[in-house]
Amino acid sequence: MNRFGSFAELTKPRITTFILMSAAIGFMCGAHLGPAWNWVVLLHMLIGTGLIASGTAALNQWYENEGDAKMRRTQRRPIPSGRLTAREGFWFGVALSVAGFAWLCLEVNLLTGFLGLFTLASYLFVYTPLKRVSP
Repeated sequence: MNRFGSFAELTKPRITTFILMSAAIGFMCGAHLGPAWNWVVLLHMLIGTGLIASGTAALNQWYENEGDAKMRRTQRRPIPSGRLTAREGFWFGVALSVAGFAWLCLEVNLLTGFLGLFTLASYLFVYTPLKRVSP
């Protein structure tokens, strides 16, 4: 696999697609609460959410790379397999996450941006560490 494919794999595109589908459904359900339906805001929300979700996935793989190297199911991921360095995975995840946060804040609204940041933080600093000690 080429380097581009390895970076793309870090974003967990299938999971990100499900996240975007959920976000779009949430947007449509909540559309009646705010101003009139706006396709442009929906598009910006999907772009920003896709960026921050992809960054979170990359940072998660960076964070768990040592454990991933020990498990047969995960040892072929880009970082444990050596196709990308941990440093590359970290900075790629940070860049995507910052871009997604900024996009959401600037193109959608601050609340949406901070909810994206909260989701990133809770996933990386609560869920990920706890899944090793509790089902």
